[in-house]
This record gives sequence, structure tokens and C-alpha cells, in this order.
Amino acid sequence: MKFEKPHRREPSEPQLAAMIDVFSILIIFLIAGTAMDSSVLEIPGDLFLAETTSKSNSVNAPQVTLKDGLVTIKFIDEKIGIDEIELDKLNSPNVIRLGQKLKNYLNQVGVGNKKNPTDKQLLQSINLVADKDTPYKHVYSTIKFFRIHGFQNSILVGTENNGKNN
Repeated sequence: MKFEKPHRREPSEPQLAAMIDVFSILIIFLIAGTAMDSSVLEIPGDLFLAETTSKSNSVNAPQVTLKDGLVTIKFIDEKIGIDEIELDKLNSPNVIRLGQKLKNYLNQVGVGNKKNPTDKQLLQSINLVADKDTPYKHVYSTIKFFRIHGFQNSILVGTENNGKNN
């Protein structure tokens, strides 16, 4: 009795067109995910940030800049003196108008309509960019002002200090 040897199958080569399609889709998702996760902060050239040892990143939130006693609110294109938003002066017409603009902004971005707590928390955040020589009292007054008007989280932006003394 003679047995036939089974025919050896040639090893199949990977389908190059299918692999290109899969890698293209993978690259698109990676690029889109990277772009969605980044935040852009505009730091004025003459502003020197405070140093921090924290490694956390800023989030994609509206930017507020505090320098030389002036609060610049980029997302509603407003500027106001720090002395105007101190806690005992919140009843002036200019501050009331600004507070209404901030509440309108939050309503436009949908803070009141969001069901997901994480989205709502992100929408109620600001990136606070302050000069390292800004008095703490001014930073506190700015954070308190934004909290009163619906912004629950303030991310203080600084440069990373690796523990090395200059």
C-alpha cells in the first residue's frame, strides 16, 4: 500500500492592500486622538510663569491671563482691572455686565444641558495664566470671581521645575 504525501501548501503572503488600509485607519485615529487631547495656551512674551513640580497638563479650557493688575479673558474678548473684581466690589455695573457675559458663555457651550458630569466639569474649567510676580491675593480674587460666575475649576498654569536650582 502506497500512501501519497499531502501536497504542501505554499505559505500565503499578506495582502498588502488590506494592511495599508488598516494602518491608514489606525494612523487617522491616532492623529485625531492626539489633536483632541491637546490644549493651546498663548503666553505673552513678557510674562514669566511660576514654577511647579506638578507634572499635570493643562486641559482644553478657556484661558484667562493675569498680569500687571489686568485680567484678560480671551474667550469673551474682555479685559478688566483686578481691583474691579475684588470681592467687596462685585456690584459695580462693569462687573455685573462681565458676570452676565460669563454666564451667557457657559450657557452657549451647554453647561446646563450636559448629562455627563465629566463634560460639565471640563466646560466649567479655566486655565489661569499668571505672572510669577502676581500677588496671591490677586490670583485668589480672580479664581473666586470665576467661581461665583459658574466656573468650578481653575487650572493654574506654570513651568515645570525639575527640582534643579539655577
